[in-house]
Amino acid sequence: MQRALGIIADDFTGALMVAGYLESAGVHRPVLYD
Repeated sequence: MQRALGIIADDFTGALMVAGYLESAGVHRPVLYD
């Protein structure tokens, strides 16, 4: 079973901040925006 992680941010800066925290923890995920 594969785990999934999704985060919804209200702005791009917040999304990049969360992505940075995840990267420092060893979780490599892309940042997608629409």
